Amino acid sequence: MLQDRFHHQKSGVLYPIKTPKVPGAVPTAHEQSQAIGGNLTRIVHGFPDYAVANFSPCLTVHNKTPWLVWRTQPEPFIFRWDNNYFYNNNRPTEVFLGIMKRDNEVSNAHSIRPSKHQLSYEDPRLFIGSDEELYCQFVSSRYASQTKKQDRFFNDPKVWVSHIQDGYATRATLPPQGENRVKGKSEKNWCYFTHNGETKLLYSTIPLIICEPQGQRQIQSRILRTVSGQHPTFNSTAPIDLNGEHLIFYHWKHMSFMPDGRHYLQYHCSAYMLDKEMTKITHIVKQPLWSGSLADELIWWTYSNGQKVSTQPACILPFGGVAQGDELLMPLGVNDAWIGMFRCKLDCLMAFMEPV
Repeated sequence: MLQDRFHHQKSGVLYPIKTPKVPGAVPTAHEQSQAIGGNLTRIVHGFPDYAVANFSPCLTVHNKTPWLVWRTQPEPFIFRWDNNYFYNNNRPTEVFLGIMKRDNEVSNAHSIRPSKHQLSYEDPRLFIGSDEELYCQFVSSRYASQTKKQDRFFNDPKVWVSHIQDGYATRATLPPQGENRVKGKSEKNWCYFTHNGETKLLYSTIPLIICEPQGQRQIQSRILRTVSGQHPTFNSTAPIDLNGEHLIFYHWKHMSFMPDGRHYLQYHCSAYMLDKEMTKITHIVKQPLWSGSLADELIWWTYSNGQKVSTQPACILPFGGVAQGDELLMPLGVNDAWIGMFRCKLDCLMAFMEPV
């Protein structure tokens, strides 16, 4: 665009370089997205008006309909004298489903399991099964529940999969992979997808394990340690098909410190490519594409007198996106507070990839 170009009588065409608003600080989600070559548009219309926060978004196109699923938090946390915290009114998070109308608006938003429940529903991801039907996977647990101390199966996170019928999760199945059916064990950050006519599961990042109908197999992924260090890694998105090869985003986390010395949880997100048959990593991005920023809206939880107790994590995370022509369209959850739609030319993103 002409307005993006600046001419100088001696130097020809110059392209402006945007600098962070606070020198030395992690740039905002908008600034980091622009540095990749894309644009982040905050979704401001269509979310439930009572929600404290909306985050963990995933976008999937099924039957030409762009479905968006996300986690919504109806009530804030309340903190007890011993710093244990619970959802206010014992009302945990829900999974909402809607249709993207444009980059800043979602329509027909509703809970996929609207009946009253005590489990926290988290980390939803949509996928199209081998039967070409739309499914939603999500995690449930008694996170921040007042009944968590009781010895129950769902004290720990478990993954559910449900067929989406008329916009609702009619029946939920507890898949058998990993330790999902073992009491006292946690499972989350799974990514189901369909490849070569079979529904498969991206189980973990390091080690990179894919579960198939014939069994599971492991792909060499230690090269990702050059990016994430020794921090624990997690799947962000299922493989996104790019004309045969597959783009995958993943994330890692660690504790960081604010300028005043208080600590907070910070996430980073990067990406890699798998070959057509998913046998090896072919390219990686050797740096975080996004890092959680204190410059973005950060939710602080306080006591009734306003004293700050804890924050939501600083994160800029995708849970699923789609390639449309020469563009990547992928929603990002920012600081477990709000959602923006990231739109970027694939060539801009691929410029960060380096062959392995």
